[in-house]
Amino acid sequence: MFGNIMTTLKQFQVTQVQSSSSNKEQRRREIAHKLEREEQEERLGAANQKRELILNKQQMETQVLCFEEKIEVEKMNSAWDSHTDRLSDFIQTKSKPRVFYLPKRHNKTTQHLLTATKSKLNAQKLARRRKFDDIIDTKFSIISKP
Repeated sequence: MFGNIMTTLKQFQVTQVQSSSSNKEQRRREIAHKLEREEQEERLGAANQKRELILNKQQMETQVLCFEEKIEVEKMNSAWDSHTDRLSDFIQTKSKPRVFYLPKRHNKTTQHLLTATKSKLNAQKLARRRKFDDIIDTKFSIISKP
């Protein structure tokens, strides 16, 4: 009978050791799984952050290019405006090719033609300014939309 009790006791100890080791192993597996999950979330977060930074960089580069283009257009438009202002002091012929001339002495007819040329060139200047402003506004509106 003592032998049976000893055998039962040994079996109980073995079961106890196995259950305690299985609890430890299960806890280790849970901790390892938790660490893997956190590492994966961290990698995904870093990848998303990198994507956002690249996208922001591309948007900024596009805006810089657009601003540079706007400055270039403004320079060209300014040069064209100054050229038109110089030409508005002369009379433009109606025939083609357009020739600009200035008589030595003005009379009523030449004064009227000079006024007409000034108003025509100013209208062209305003139309061109509106056209460039519309083009630039559409480009900026396209760029600024995410």
